[in-house]
This record gives sequence, structure tokens and C-alpha cells, in this order.
Amino acid sequence: MADDGERARVANFAKFDLYMDCLNRLIALDLVDSPTVDGDETWEEGYPILTKMLVILDGMQEQAYLLDPYLERMLAPAFATFRAGALEDVKGLRKNPRPNDQEWMPEAIYQVIKTRGAKTVGRYFPHTVEDLEVALETLKSSNRHPTWHWQRRYVVLLWLSLIAMIPFDLALFDTERGSGTTFIALEDAGRTHLLKAGLERDAAALLLARLYARKDCRGKVVSFAQEAIVDLQKKADPFVALGTLQVLSELTKSGGSLDPGELLEFRGLILEVKSHGNLTQNTLVQKWKVKLISRLAMSELPGRVNSVPKKRLIPSKDEGDMRAHLAPDFEVSETVEQAIEELLEALQDRDTTVRWSAAKGLARIAERLPSEYSAQILQSVIGLYDIHSESGALKMEDLPAASEGTWHGATLACAELARRGLVPADELSTVLDWMKKALSYDIRKGAHSIGSNVRDATAYVLWSMARAQDAASIKPFALDLARRLVATSLFDREVQIRRAASAAFQENVGRMVPFPHGIEIIGKADFFTVSVRRNAFELAAPQVARHLEYRDFLLHHLFDTTLKHWDPAMREAASTAIRRICELDLASLGPSQVAKAAALTGSIESEEIHGGLVTLAELAMAYKQSQRPELEAYRFEIFKTLSSFPPTTFSRYRNERILEAACKLISGSISDQAFDLTGAKTAWQDVIRLAMSHREVSVQQAAADAMRHPHGVVKALNCLLNAVDKKSPGFSSNIDARQNAFDALPKILTELGASLSRDLQPLLVNRIFEVFLAGLDDYTTDQRGDVGSWLRMSSIRGAVSVVTLYRQLTQDLDSPEAWLPSKLFRDIVAGIFKQAAERLDNVRQVAVDGIVGLLQCEPMDGPGRWTLQGEDAIRHELIELADPLKSWGDGSWTFPKLVHFLVIEEYRQSLLLGFVMSIGSRGEGAAHPASTSLVEFAVSLPATVENGFSVQSLAQDVLKVMLDNATSNIIFIPTLQTFIVLLEGRILDKVASTSAGVDVLRALLACAVRNMGNAKSAQRVMTAAKLVSGLVGVPAISAEAAKCIPTFLCHKFPKVRTSTAEDLYLAIQSLETEVDGEVEELLLETTWNTAVDDLQEPAGKIVAGLLASATLD
Repeated sequence: MADDGERARVANFAKFDLYMDCLNRLIALDLVDSPTVDGDETWEEGYPILTKMLVILDGMQEQAYLLDPYLERMLAPAFATFRAGALEDVKGLRKNPRPNDQEWMPEAIYQVIKTRGAKTVGRYFPHTVEDLEVALETLKSSNRHPTWHWQRRYVVLLWLSLIAMIPFDLALFDTERGSGTTFIALEDAGRTHLLKAGLERDAAALLLARLYARKDCRGKVVSFAQEAIVDLQKKADPFVALGTLQVLSELTKSGGSLDPGELLEFRGLILEVKSHGNLTQNTLVQKWKVKLISRLAMSELPGRVNSVPKKRLIPSKDEGDMRAHLAPDFEVSETVEQAIEELLEALQDRDTTVRWSAAKGLARIAERLPSEYSAQILQSVIGLYDIHSESGALKMEDLPAASEGTWHGATLACAELARRGLVPADELSTVLDWMKKALSYDIRKGAHSIGSNVRDATAYVLWSMARAQDAASIKPFALDLARRLVATSLFDREVQIRRAASAAFQENVGRMVPFPHGIEIIGKADFFTVSVRRNAFELAAPQVARHLEYRDFLLHHLFDTTLKHWDPAMREAASTAIRRICELDLASLGPSQVAKAAALTGSIESEEIHGGLVTLAELAMAYKQSQRPELEAYRFEIFKTLSSFPPTTFSRYRNERILEAACKLISGSISDQAFDLTGAKTAWQDVIRLAMSHREVSVQQAAADAMRHPHGVVKALNCLLNAVDKKSPGFSSNIDARQNAFDALPKILTELGASLSRDLQPLLVNRIFEVFLAGLDDYTTDQRGDVGSWLRMSSIRGAVSVVTLYRQLTQDLDSPEAWLPSKLFRDIVAGIFKQAAERLDNVRQVAVDGIVGLLQCEPMDGPGRWTLQGEDAIRHELIELADPLKSWGDGSWTFPKLVHFLVIEEYRQSLLLGFVMSIGSRGEGAAHPASTSLVEFAVSLPATVENGFSVQSLAQDVLKVMLDNATSNIIFIPTLQTFIVLLEGRILDKVASTSAGVDVLRALLACAVRNMGNAKSAQRVMTAAKLVSGLVGVPAISAEAAKCIPTFLCHKFPKVRTSTAEDLYLAIQSLETEVDGEVEELLLETTWNTAVDDLQEPAGKIVAGLLASATLD
């Protein structure tokens, strides 16, 4: 039932009702007659409808024939509306044309023509004699806007071309001005648009051709051709040549007889075109010239035999000539022979359209000739293949790129001849021999290859032969053809070639050609399966190879053609296909294919070396995954092939693919037995060493995969640990190398899995955790910025990954505490919390994800082992209240949640340090939400509490961070900024409400001003000055803060003095008590960038004024 439904969906125009609804709505729009459209809303309503109709028809482009049953209903209302509006305009019944009938209807009609074609759609155009005047007047009105109404002109010209075919007397419509005016009007309409570059030219050519073909216009075409020749003699205008050739080609299309005078003028035009070099270089001119040449030749020949194309035949020797009785004394004229020569030459043209026209024209001429003449044409076509080969010894790689056009034209001609049953039985073998060669035509040209059009045309030949010959004639060649078609349909690089070969195979099977297992092959390698390269190589190929008639040929094709292909993706796909086919019978097929692949690696061509290596790698992996002990010897033999390579193979320029393939070979073939080899041991280690130092990431990854074999794990871990340990001699200063080392450590442990406790010692693993802990504090910077963040993120991921692994190996770890001490675990978690509160969004995202990962992994047996303190609160905030639409990298979402974890003593100091760093950062994305969250949290805390977290505790903890990092400006300055944030949020006033809190503020003040007179960092001094200025407003320590002001107002840095004066002035403005106005005047009027000695007096007065204010307070 599903199949029936699928067929129903593609067997009709499903959106016909929707299309007709849109068309009726467009017709029904009532548009006002107005020369302007700015105020007419229906204009804006109409264009979306027209666009929707276009979208509906665009969906039918690939199956336009499905429109045929609906065309009359689609076109009739549109053309009726267009015709009615045009008639009203001609009669002058309205002032201005309405867009719904004079613009939108022609465009709607053109959309249908574009989808289905003018030839099919034209049948449904109205064609009555009364429409002649209406159409001519409508065309004249369209010419007033040459760039606007081209769709209308195109439709009207097609309409006139149909009217011109009606057998009526044109003189009936002649005006009083004289006879022949109707003909002149029609001819002028056509010739006016014949020189256009758009579609109007096609319709105009059709109009003129049908006009000149009328009996009452006989002979007019001669003057038309003569005028064109004169014009070309004056100027070689390609538009004149193109339009004239197109008209004459349409006129001679029927192949009817022409007058000698007409033939003479037509050939004269062709000679004139040939005499101009710029015209012979024009593709369209060449195309129509070839069409005209072939049609002129056919006009001299008798019509084709009706019975011949209806029979499926390639005549045998005994059947005789079925056309000989028509003209026993038939002689081919010199002009026809000349035309054949020109068409044979056109088969070698550089443009595909010209070659295609020549092939069809040549076949049509041959169809009208006796068999001996058509056989000569076939032999001439076959002779084109020999042009670029010497002595018949053809090798594809020896053919020049220039041979592509010749081969393609010859193959197209063979296809057209075969389709018409013009390949005799005695020539069938020769034709098929060349088709076998053409089916593999693929020539390297620069960074790509050419020849897909030749292979496509070859598939067309074989498809045509299936329709033209009987099964008995093709039977001797059936097996070879079947193999080649199957190989092409499975292994060609281009999807259209695979599809074409599959269609040709299916056509032959359907026509009862005895292809082995034809029906089964069609089911396994049908049109849709081969459309996807991966499916063709990996799924269809091994299924087809189950049939022994095809297996060896497919393997030969893969080795001889695909593994040597210029595209590395094709070589890799071929290696996979070889593996899949060999897996059908690995024991018998594997060894022979290994030998063939090894032979390829001895080539001097890098493509063949790569193809051999990837094939060996795939076969080694097949042996490995088979898990059959008796096949391990073959896998070991593959590994030993590495020792046969010269050292330069892997060190040559641009060797990344060869090196990557060699690493894959090592990954698939290495075993414990391999380490006992002497020569090969050095070879594979050299390969790994070269790959590890290669600049391509894919090569490095392949080397890492090759190292996954569990051998030398301890050495590998120690090497990686030394690379990231700053105290080790093996420490790497390259940040990228250290990042790769951090990423590799957890991967190795994960790869070991359950064998971790057997292969490693707890002390070594503890060292890994210590490295992760140290990596959390790596803040390396270079020209790229904070590159240390890469290591911090890798450390977080690594630590979480290993802890998760530990929890999965509960039963295998005899002493869990020895493998990860609880203190080390807590320090790592605290470090992750610090990163979760830091300034970088991506680091914050990774850190919170790591915490969530620790919460979600399975807990271990035993109370409190490797668990987070305050786990319930953390789980509630980060998991239960999580929003899937929010990112942890968003500080406004993350910081309000993290700040609540400050009550957890174990993580408080680290988390607080993270907040401090974020508050001190320059980016608003972290500084603002971190500051806001900390202040809001502090507001909710009590001033002091005996056994809990309070505002005083918060201030003490921030002060501890300051004291511990007094010599590090990177942390000290953000700590000062954090206190400024707390000060501005009135949190320090809350701290000063207790005597213990005042002691904390005094310690803060002392730390802030310590050694500031000698400090070299202007930012540190200015930040401290801003904090001290703000503390002047805290009554409990106002006097003490005021006494510290001269340290900054008389500092040796002028900008510090100026900045302090500004900060102090702003702080005074926010004081609740009155300050002597002289203090403000001194701050504003003193020139603070003068000598320090001159500033002692004003600084002293300012302090005195502040102390007086503090005393009053």
C-alpha cells in the first residue's frame, strides 16, 4: 500500500486545485484604471499570488509531463482574460491597461511555458483568424516598454505564429493602404524581435518560419535571406546571423522540398557565416548553422521508411537492405555529401550543443539513405575514435585532453544511429568494442578530470541498442556488457553516469537481453541505490558480487581503475568496496587482493601508492574484526609490508594522504607479534613519528588512532605528563601541543577501560589528576589572547571524564582512595567551580557542564566518596531549575545561580576568586552580571552570625584573597574592584555596623594603601585611590580613610593625582553630611599635574576639611 501511495503522489499534479485557486483570485482582482499604481492596494495583493503560482510550477520542473492533463484548464481562463483585456484595449474601451489581464496573465502563461515547453503549451493557445488584429495591436502596445513587457511580447509572438498557420487569405485583412499590408505587418513584427537577445527571438523566428511557409507567401523567404547576407557582408553581427539561421532552420524543419533558388540562398547564407571568424566562434550560431546544414540535406532526400523505426532491429547479413527497393538507382548528391562532411567535422566541435545537433542531424540523414550509405556514415563516425590514437594501440592515459570533444561527438552519433536501427550486425562488434573503451574514458586534466560526458553518451548508446536490436544479436556480447555496465553503475565518480549506466542495464534486461541474473542485479543496484556513492560502493557492490559472474570483474575494475583514480575520495571508497566484497569469503579472496594491493604500493605514482595503502588498511581491519585466529597470519603479513617502503615514500612533499593511509594500515594490522620485528619496528615508528609532527590535523588524528594498541601505555602517559608539567625537562612551550596532551590523557585511560587497574599504578593516575588541577590555573596568553583557556577547558573535561570512568569501575578498583584521594578530588571540584564563575563564556559553559556531569554519573559505594559537598543544593540550582533554552555561557543566567554556592565552605574561596576575576574583567558580559549577583546575594545576608555565612564573612573572605595575592596585580586589582562594587552597593556600610566588621574595613584600608607611594602600576594605585575615596563615606572609618588621601593626591604619577581628585569629589557629593565648600573648590581648582611639593598644602587642607566633617558626623 505504501508503494501505491508513493506512486499516487508522483503520478499527478497534486497542487492543481491550489494553482487554480490562485489563478482565479488573480483574475478576479478588480483593478482601477489609473496611470499610477501607488495608491492601488490590489497591486500589492496580486504579486504575492503570482509568486505563489510560480513556486507551485517550480516544484513540477523535473516531472513537467504530469501537467499535460491539466494544461487546457490552466491556460484557458488565463488566455481568455488576456484576450478579453487586449480586445478592450484595441477597441479603446478603457484608458489604461490593467495589470491583471495585460501583465499578470501573460506572465502566468509564460510560467506554464517555461515549465512544460512552448511546443506542448502552444497547442492550447486560441487560434482563430479574428485574433490576428488583436494580437498585432497588443504587440505594438507592448513595444512601448521594451524592458517591462517581454513576457507579454513572447506570448503574443507565439500566438501570432499559431495564427499564421491557419489556411486563410492574408489579403482579407489588408487595409485600404494597399495589398500585402497584413503580410508586411506580420513580417515586421517578427523581424523587429528577431534581433533581440531574449526569448522573443525564439518566438519571432517561429512566427517568420511559419509565415514564409504559407503558400501565399512563397518566395518571400528568398529576399529575407538575401537581405541577411547583405547585412552580414556589411557587419558580422551575431544577432543577425543567429536570427536568420534560426528562421531558416525552423522553416526547413519539416524536411519538405525546397525550390532550387531557396536552397541556393540558404547555402549562400551558410557560406557567408563561415567566412566570418567571430561568427564561427559563437556557440549558438554554430548550433543553428549545423541544424540548417542537416535540414537542407534532408530536404534533398526522400522521406524515411515508416516501418524501419517501428521495428527493433539491427539488420543482419541475411536480412538484406530494407530500404533498397525505394530507390534502386539512388545517388547521393554532392551537396549531401558535403553536408555529411561538415556534420562529421561538427561532431568534433568544442561545444556540446553543437556536437549534439550534429549527431542528430547526421543520424537523420543516414536514416533516409540506403543501408550501404548509412553504413559508410557509421564507419566514418567510428573512424573519429582513431584520430587521437596511434596505430590503434589505445591507452586512455595517452589520450590528449583535446580528444574529449571528438569522442563525445562520435559517441553521440553512435547513439543516434543505434536508436534508429542503423548499426548493421557486422559492425556491432566494432561499435561495442569502442563503447567498452568509451565507458572508461576518464582523463586527468589539472586538478580534475574530463570525460563524464563521453561516459554518459556511451550509456546512451547501450540504452539505444537495447531498443533497436533483438536479443539474439546482442547475446555474444551480453556477459561482457553486463559486467561493464554494472561496474560503471556502481563505481563511476559522477552520479549521473551511475544512473545512466543503471538505466541502460535495466533497459537491456527489460528488452530480454540475456544479462546474467539481470532481474536480481536491478533489485540490488537500481537507479536510486546507485545515486548515493556510499550506498553504491558499500551496499550494492558486495550484494552484486555475490554472483560469481560479476565478482572477479568488479575486483579487477576497482584495482585497475578506481584505486588509481585522481580523486582520493574515490580511492578510499574503492578500498572500502574491496573490503566488503572480500568479506564475502575472506579466507579465499583476502590473500590474492592483499598481494594486488601490495603490488600497487611499489608504483612511482602517489595515487597508486595511496590506493594500495588504503586497501591494505581496509583488508587488515577486515582480518582484525573477523576475530578468526587462522587469519591473523595474513594480518601480520600486511603489517610487514611497511618495511618494504623506501623512507622517502612518507617524507615526500604533500604526502599527507599517504602518511594518513600508512597510519590507518598500522592501526588495523599492528599486534603484539609485530613488536618482535626488527626492520618493520623501525619503519612503523618512523611513520608514526612523521605523522605526529605533520601539520595536517587529519594525519595527526590517524597517528593517534594507530597508537591505540595497548602497548607502552605507561611510557606514553609519562611522555604526555612531562609535556604539560612545567617542572619537567620535557615540558612543551607550545600551547597547542599541551592542549593535545591534555586531550590525549583521558582518552588513553578511557581506552584502557576495565584494564586500567591492571595496566597502571595509582601514583601515575594521581599524577594525571594533579596535572589537571594545575591546568585549571593556566592563564597563558599570546597574540591570540587567553590561550590558557584551552588548557583549562581540556583539564575540566579530562578530570570529569576520568572521575566518571572511576565510578563505572567501582568493582575493579580495590582501593578507590589510593586512585583518587578525597582531598585531590575536592581541590579539583573547587577549581572547576572557580572556572564556572570566571569571565570567559566558553570556559563557564564547559565548567558548569562538568559539574552537571559529576552530579549525573553513577555514585560509588561508600559514604561521601568522590561526591560534591552541598550536592542537593547544587543539583537543585543546576539541574532541577535548569532551562534547556538557556546557555551556561550566559552570565546573566549563570551567575545568579552560582552565587548561592558561596555558602558551601569547601568551594567558597575558589568560587569567590572566580567572581573577583569576572568583576575585574573588562567585558560587560561577565562583569555586570557577576557584580549584580554578588551585591544582591550580599544584601540577603545578615550583618553577622555566629555559625554561618554573613556579610562580615564575605568581606573577610574577599580580604583574604587580597592579602594572599598582594603581589599579583592580576588578582589584587580585581579584588579592589570587587570591594568598590560592594561599597557602591552599600554592603560595606552593613559590614561597619559591628566592631568586628570595622576591624575588617581597617585591615582593608591598610592593605589598600600599603606601599602605594612606591607602586609602579598606575592602574593598581588609581583603583586603590577610588576605594579609599569611597571609604571616606563610611562613617566608622571616615577619618582613617581621609588621612590616607594625601598618599594619592601627592603621588608621583600625575594621572593618579588627577584621578584621585575626581574620585574624591564624586565621593563627597554622595556623602550625607556637609563638607566644607573649600574642600570641593580645592579639588576642582587645584592643578594636580604640577610639582608634588606644590600640592602638599592643598592636600593638607583637603584632609583637614574631611576630618572636620568626620568629627561633626
